[in-house]
Amino acid sequence: QRYQLLETVPPRKRSDTVAVTVLDCQPLEMSPLKAMLAANSASVARRTSPYSAAIKRGENSTNPALAELCQGIAEPYLALRWQFSQNLPVIHDSWSDNEQAVLLLEDCSQWQLLVERWNQPETSTQQILYWLHEMTELWAALEPWRCRQSLLELTNLRVNPDSSFSLASLRLQYLYPEPAGSNLQLVDLGQLWQVIFSQSDHRTEFGALLELLQQMYRGEINTIEELRSRLETVPLELQPAPSPSSTPTRRHYHSPDESAPDVGEVLTQPMPLQIYSLEDAGLTDVGRTRDHNEDFFSIWTQLNKLESSFGRIFQTKGLYILCDGMGGHDSGEVASQLAAETLREFLQSSWENQLPPADTIREGVLLANKAIFEINQKDGRSGSARMGTTLVAVLVQDTQFAVAHVGDSRLYRLRKGQTLEKITSDHEVGQREIKRGVDPETAYARPDAYQLTQAIGPRDSNFLKPDVQFLDLCEDTLLILASDGLTDNDFLETHWQNTLEPLFNPQANLDQGVAQLIELGNKRNGHDNITAIIIRAQVGAFRF
Repeated sequence: QRYQLLETVPPRKRSDTVAVTVLDCQPLEMSPLKAMLAANSASVARRTSPYSAAIKRGENSTNPALAELCQGIAEPYLALRWQFSQNLPVIHDSWSDNEQAVLLLEDCSQWQLLVERWNQPETSTQQILYWLHEMTELWAALEPWRCRQSLLELTNLRVNPDSSFSLASLRLQYLYPEPAGSNLQLVDLGQLWQVIFSQSDHRTEFGALLELLQQMYRGEINTIEELRSRLETVPLELQPAPSPSSTPTRRHYHSPDESAPDVGEVLTQPMPLQIYSLEDAGLTDVGRTRDHNEDFFSIWTQLNKLESSFGRIFQTKGLYILCDGMGGHDSGEVASQLAAETLREFLQSSWENQLPPADTIREGVLLANKAIFEINQKDGRSGSARMGTTLVAVLVQDTQFAVAHVGDSRLYRLRKGQTLEKITSDHEVGQREIKRGVDPETAYARPDAYQLTQAIGPRDSNFLKPDVQFLDLCEDTLLILASDGLTDNDFLETHWQNTLEPLFNPQANLDQGVAQLIELGNKRNGHDNITAIIIRAQVGAFRF
């Protein structure tokens, strides 16, 4: 009823595997598989920690349907989907039908073949070594699942156009099970590399590596550990020797409108960046004058590390949400929590291997608005009794992050060695007037200058326009989400050097830092609930 075949299924035996293209006729609805994954993740999180838990092989699931599915062909995709998110297709749905297993996967058939990209003149030796490293790690990861055959089919090896690094990642189109009775060895992977190199124009540049391939072909390298150890030395041997008369090289980051470099200046390609550490801390306080707290925050992170002789590769994902509720007795607490949890659950189910597009993020915010608005309508609330909330959310994916916000809760960014930046613009009358050309002093002389022009919940979604923007994490950075109890009276703009800058030190305790920030905020402001989340990202070049 949901998926429409776009091509005829060819005649086949029951044991054959075929691939056809389908159309999802309900693209805005969560697939049954993703619904089960979200339910299982929430159940595990309630039983273990506030963070989500990935499904592990052999783990007892609280969802019988998911447990049954995980024992089928979907299991390796699910088990490896975070660790190898750059290398495996996204799984959308799966089921068994008439004793046949069906997988719905991301369509990578139009992506460039690895062998084609490998042979292009502009493909660097560094890029080729990166692919060899990825294949080595995938070989080890796929062995327990008996899917190493996936790496031995040349037409199955594609190049990922959405890699987080400037080096493009290898992408497997499918996971192929190994033939019954087969006993694949590293020599089989070596034979594949031999085939690719025999067709490559780069083969003259790889003397040391070709010797390694010969040893693999002869069966002299038998373990992944040996192969990793040998590959580790190859990048050093491939570095060109410096010429005494050559012009000194300097790293130069430039924008398209920058003037051309001076004659004789050599530009080096920037190393790909990655986050080496992503830490966070959040805290909320009732303040000095309020009798209850209407603020709410939520933190959800997934951190994966792939370590080998080449070093460590980190894959990071973080969702940070802060809401400041309003409206009637106890309603603010309800609105802020409901908005944060609705958005979190939506993004957990729809966020795959790259940051969601702006429309998807807005869809989640509008869903939160709908949840609160319907309660207001059902209870017949009107005027100031209608509950609502502000919202600021940050989505971190490797070296990029997205920001969504409604109201006057804010996001600030502090980059090492620079001054504090306010990333969001408050949705209030004063700011609206400034955007219309009114000077700031006149705009904020109005009695309603601080009245919100947008909030989540009081009105239906036709009146809500969440702001969404995307930014890069190119250097060590602090991101600060804050409710207006902390930001009023330019508190952060005045005190960031004393309260925030010391937190760049990796040894500085973020929990203590956010507690001290709120304590000082209470002394300077204290008239409202006060909430803050601090995110510390350490960024550096990816090196082999």
